[in-house]
Amino acid sequence: MVIIVIFAFLAGCSTHQTTLKQDGGYKIYAIEEQKIFQITYQEITSIVDDEIVNEIDGPERGFSTRMTWGLDWYNVFVKIVPVEGVSLSGKNVKGYFVELGGKGTYPTSRPQKIIDNIQSKLNRSGTGVMVSSYKKSSYQLERERWRLNERQSTRDGGASIMDRLLKLKILRDEGVLSEEEYQEKKFELLKKL
Repeated sequence: MVIIVIFAFLAGCSTHQTTLKQDGGYKIYAIEEQKIFQITYQEITSIVDDEIVNEIDGPERGFSTRMTWGLDWYNVFVKIVPVEGVSLSGKNVKGYFVELGGKGTYPTSRPQKIIDNIQSKLNRSGTGVMVSSYKKSSYQLERERWRLNERQSTRDGGASIMDRLLKLKILRDEGVLSEEEYQEKKFELLKKL
């Protein structure tokens, strides 16, 4: 019995959640692309404490973060998927759904809180449409138009808000900034998103 528990702990935990499957069917959100990225980013950062949230750029876009506690870790990937669907009334609809996946050795409820918060915010947006079928689509905006950083990423030669938030955290951890100064500057940076 002990061996099974140790093996399960070492094997780690994983999760997969989506805002697509709801009420026994499929629901997509006919929302502006930049708005769904903003909602997703804000809900991730509100849950993950001081962990860095990175942008995922590629065929599927979104955000990732690594939660840690001691030697344990949990990687979270949140993707925003563009789709086209047919509403229950037969109308063609373009929209998005959010998909969260994660894996690690750190058993945490934070990934579930992230997807629950995103879904709640999307439901309050009033843009949800039940569809009878859907297929993947393409993003509406080029990377530089949907990104949430005020400048180009460091890989593109500029300093992103994420980089600036990390520097603030380091300054706080080293005692250069007080907790109050850190929270104030962090709030100013997040307002720019």
